[in-house]
Amino acid sequence: MLYLLRKLSLSKNNSANAAFMLAKLLQVRISRSTLQQDVSEHPDYPSLLSISDCLKQYGIDNLTGKFARDKYSDLPTPFIAQLKGTQKARHQFVVVKEINQHQVRYYNAEQQVWETCSCTQFLDKSTGIALLAEAAADAGEAQYTQKIKQEKRTLSGRVFLGLLLPILLVAAFVPLLQQSGAGALPYMAFSLLTLTGTAICSLLIWYDIDQHNPLILRVCSAFKKTNCSAVLHSKGSGIFGVSWSAIGFTYFSGSLLYLLSAGVNNPAALFVLSWCSILAAPYILYSLYYQGIVVKQWCTLCLSVQVVIALQCLLVLLQGWHHFTAAPVTLLTLATGLGASFFAPFIVHQLTAPAILKSREAALNKREFRRLKYNRQIFEALLHRQRPIRTSTDGLGILLGNRQAAQKIVKVCSPFCDPCAAAFGPIKELIAANPDVQLQIIFAVTDQQTDARARPVSHFLAVDEEKDPQRTSDVLADWYLSPRKDYDAFAARHPVTGPLQAQHPKIAAMHEWCRNNGVQVTPTIFINGFELPENYQINDLRLLLSLS
Repeated sequence: MLYLLRKLSLSKNNSANAAFMLAKLLQVRISRSTLQQDVSEHPDYPSLLSISDCLKQYGIDNLTGKFARDKYSDLPTPFIAQLKGTQKARHQFVVVKEINQHQVRYYNAEQQVWETCSCTQFLDKSTGIALLAEAAADAGEAQYTQKIKQEKRTLSGRVFLGLLLPILLVAAFVPLLQQSGAGALPYMAFSLLTLTGTAICSLLIWYDIDQHNPLILRVCSAFKKTNCSAVLHSKGSGIFGVSWSAIGFTYFSGSLLYLLSAGVNNPAALFVLSWCSILAAPYILYSLYYQGIVVKQWCTLCLSVQVVIALQCLLVLLQGWHHFTAAPVTLLTLATGLGASFFAPFIVHQLTAPAILKSREAALNKREFRRLKYNRQIFEALLHRQRPIRTSTDGLGILLGNRQAAQKIVKVCSPFCDPCAAAFGPIKELIAANPDVQLQIIFAVTDQQTDARARPVSHFLAVDEEKDPQRTSDVLADWYLSPRKDYDAFAARHPVTGPLQAQHPKIAAMHEWCRNNGVQVTPTIFINGFELPENYQINDLRLLLSLS
């Protein structure tokens, strides 16, 4: 059961899985959920570029190239290699851990398993394209510990929900075994068959939601003539607008709930469920006929359901549970309880399945929107329609990052502006990660004595005059990232020489620049001379400027 839950929860994000394993082999601490989100939201997902850009964000420098067959065994491991796709699947990525002239050991990021093959076989499957990587000393995710804790909580919740019914069954079996010994085995067998049917129908429902899950794909392609999609998407895959998968899930899970509530060895409950099994038996013939004669393809999961129904029916007939007699009132009460047990899972399915499908569609739409949003040509076209900088920024404010960079960001801000403080962290990370980005900070304050903003800004400028970019960056970070803006305490931590009034001409020049360029709110961001379009946020710049 734990194996089944793990396989179902596997991400089909081949690119993110490959990136995660590469980072793990490089001993770089990046959570799986972070890479899944970053890679899938990249505008070029699922390409190798999406992996490359995301790895660079976390300090893993990399290089992509196409290598000749005779050079592959000389490549430094680990590295990501691209394998040729098939008619049904596109190219996929694997992580090569060991390679020599004889064999290759690699991580199959699609199935999330380690595989070994001969070097010749691997090279025949390879496109020759590989991503080589090297981690910096400070590579990794800043919030790694918190993300791992969150992942563990999510996984624990899923495991608990998945094991809830088996645990309840075990709790019911223990006193039954103590009381009846071997006589409890038929009751246990019937309950376990019902649980098995519930699990199989859950897989069928999950197939309707996620047809690319690695476990389901492996089960549905186990034999040559198996094609779950052909059967489950055919005209006869449902009745009255309800799929047979939903009906099967309702039947088995409802029966299981009924057994747990009434007692797994309750004669009256078994009588009702026995007749349900007998009445369900003709469906076996219908399903076999439809798959073998009409569709001419077989669904592995559907056949498994037929086996469970047949075994249940056989067990019922052998045990004679269908011969139980009781007063009509008792039977009416049992039938009512059974109806309630069936109604609950049916409603749960009808409410949750469409919601999950809509959520997945929304995720796909969001991905397409991001693909357009982060298209460099579209961004440039929108950018050049925005308000331009009308007067030169030379000599104003504070410069951080590469002074010869091609990408220039001008940030107009105020020392007591909360949005300005929120924007400082992402921009600081951006210039640290991208050496081709320069940040110029212009402060929208006045040199009036009544303007409380002038003191911290004068302090920033005085620190900057010391020509120590690292100290300037640290001082600004200490101010903007601090939850409490206490200037006196700040000044005590970062002393400067010379009077702060000496910075007032610089403040006056910045104020004049803001007035001439019509800057009235902070923060205002300019990219390469034009104001950042309103549909873009500070966090978008990290990816946009990496695509230039």
